[in-house]
Amino acid sequence: MTSSDVFWNSINALKHHSVMPYVPNSHVAKSVLLRGQPKKLKIINSQRNDTLPKFFQVNEYKALKAKQINEALDEAVPLPHPAILHEAMRYSLPGGKRLMSTLCIASCEMIGGSQSVAMSMACAIELLVTMAVIQDDLPCLDNDDLRRGKPSNHKVFGEATAILACQALHCLAMQHIAMIKAKNVSPDRLLRAMVEINSAVGSEGIAAGQIMDINSEGKEVSLSELNFIHRHKTGKFIEASIVSGVVIGGGNEEEIERMRNFGKYVGMAYQLWNDIVDVIGSPEMREKTGRDMMRDKATYPKLVGIDGSKKHAKELIAEAKQELAYFDPTRAAPLDHLSLILPPLRMSMASSNHFTNSIIAFKHHSMIPFVPNSHVSISAPLRRQPKKLMIINSQKNHPLPKLFQIDEYKPMKAKQINKALDEAVPLRHPAVLHEAMRYSMIPGGKYFLSILCNASCELVGGSESVAMSLACAIEMLSVMGMIQDDLPCLDNDDFRRGKPSNHKVFGEATTLLACQALFCLAIEQIAMIKAKNVSPDRILRAIVEITSAFGSQGLAAGQIMDMTSEGKEVSLSELDFIHRHKAGKSVEASIVIGVIIGGGNEEEIGRMRNFGKCVGMAYQLWNDIVDVIGSPDTREKTGRDMLRDKATYPKFLGIDGSKKQAKELIAEAKQELAYFDPTRAAPLDHLINFIVSFDNIN
Repeated sequence: MTSSDVFWNSINALKHHSVMPYVPNSHVAKSVLLRGQPKKLKIINSQRNDTLPKFFQVNEYKALKAKQINEALDEAVPLPHPAILHEAMRYSLPGGKRLMSTLCIASCEMIGGSQSVAMSMACAIELLVTMAVIQDDLPCLDNDDLRRGKPSNHKVFGEATAILACQALHCLAMQHIAMIKAKNVSPDRLLRAMVEINSAVGSEGIAAGQIMDINSEGKEVSLSELNFIHRHKTGKFIEASIVSGVVIGGGNEEEIERMRNFGKYVGMAYQLWNDIVDVIGSPEMREKTGRDMMRDKATYPKLVGIDGSKKHAKELIAEAKQELAYFDPTRAAPLDHLSLILPPLRMSMASSNHFTNSIIAFKHHSMIPFVPNSHVSISAPLRRQPKKLMIINSQKNHPLPKLFQIDEYKPMKAKQINKALDEAVPLRHPAVLHEAMRYSMIPGGKYFLSILCNASCELVGGSESVAMSLACAIEMLSVMGMIQDDLPCLDNDDFRRGKPSNHKVFGEATTLLACQALFCLAIEQIAMIKAKNVSPDRILRAIVEITSAFGSQGLAAGQIMDMTSEGKEVSLSELDFIHRHKAGKSVEASIVIGVIIGGGNEEEIGRMRNFGKCVGMAYQLWNDIVDVIGSPDTREKTGRDMLRDKATYPKFLGIDGSKKQAKELIAEAKQELAYFDPTRAAPLDHLINFIVSFDNIN
């Protein structure tokens, strides 16, 4: 057995310490290769050692790109209502070296991508970096009060706002990628970049690395375990930043693979550099932080010494430079110089033979091929597929099919969704993260939003398999919102669905990381839909729709306003804003993306959007009423909103007025359904009837 085999056996043993097997990048499928644009890139003979242009000034380049990125971010995150949420999002954006976003730009431009496309991708990268920084500083994680020379985000805005700002930044980053408009960037490339980035942030990236890092404090950690932590917590995101730049820049498969290897080496060298700086200080500032030592964390200097860590960093950068040797030296110059700044090469270095075999292991960790889809411009009106749906005359009042049994339909769909979720979120390494993701989802609740999504997709002729993929994504996002809402800094609920809340079982840190992982997995679930009649532009449009509903234009905005309204006088228009954003928009988006992916045309999408708006607000009215008089099923009152002195519709309109408004909204929603085939519309019609089923409750 070779030393490389020994290295990988230790990692594989760690990966398989779970119920379900771990398969690296198993969620990425790709059988057709991407081809680069012709005459864009001169491939250099690998045997040559081309010298870099002497006139290239890396410090000027870095300063220029950082300035451009800052200007783009300032435009990307304006200050609309609610101001406090957007202030929190903007607060942590300034500062930082912009290393990952600059690597993304340099990678995109190296293979011929335009600066505007590169800048859009870089903004998305920086939004995600900021999200990770804010989250990492929270008391339940690293508990840092200062970041970049000023108070951390949660010290200024509070933990709840900081958490919601993270959610909003993640949503905005996905919208930034999905809405890139360029002649030479096809939607399938945008989807591939999105999957790449989310994989690096979720349960196969940052979230996994952070969980392992938290659990390793004060414990003996092997070298293979430390490699896993740093590869996932830092390395994968640097790799993804570089690879996504190459993907949207037009790189072919060979170029993508070489730059993936480059990213792996640079990512691990960067973490080595961080570990060394924690002990001996920055080469520029000569400042030591010592935070990792104080927390008794596993680091490379702790396992192999300072000299061994320096040597390995130098070897990794040398390997990275070998990959750059295949590219035009002028275009590769920014990346070559950027890689030079990562390890502390200006310090003294002694030889060491520790763990150099891990370089060999990194070389063989590659991405499974991805299947690009045909595409249509996302800005063009969507045209429904022919012969899929009979549009009914709006003046007719078709009776619903009497044979339809809603009591059979709901448990059948819930069972199918539960099975699909069980397959979508297996118990892989790290087990505790995936257990937390599954705990509040399998088995789940009533699956109201996911069944609405499923029924809307099938209403316009979408296939059952596509509808189920969407339903799973919606349920992941619903569970994310639910377990986050239960956290002590938000609603502080100890129980959910008859059992202890997620954070009571797994702790606040794991719950937060599970939320992050569920969001990433939901976006991947949508981005990777493969169906003959579902074009990538529809998938991108669906992603923009759903992330808008959960970000600063939806759930996050509603929660912020809901928190700040407790114990205060709130107008009816303010209450409408809270409930429209906190609950209504997610209901609407769940329905609309079902119609988009199902093949609906613009008229059908518009009608079902109106349907969703009415149902969303009626659903919130129902929740407010049940909080006072109890559920029609259990007759149990919760009274949580009254105890917290929250603004509710019964408080403004009374119980009877709230019931009346709910009935009017449901009647309006049913009018929109009258335009569709009554047989296909039956599930939706019956699903919303429960909202007005409390007439017999006093």
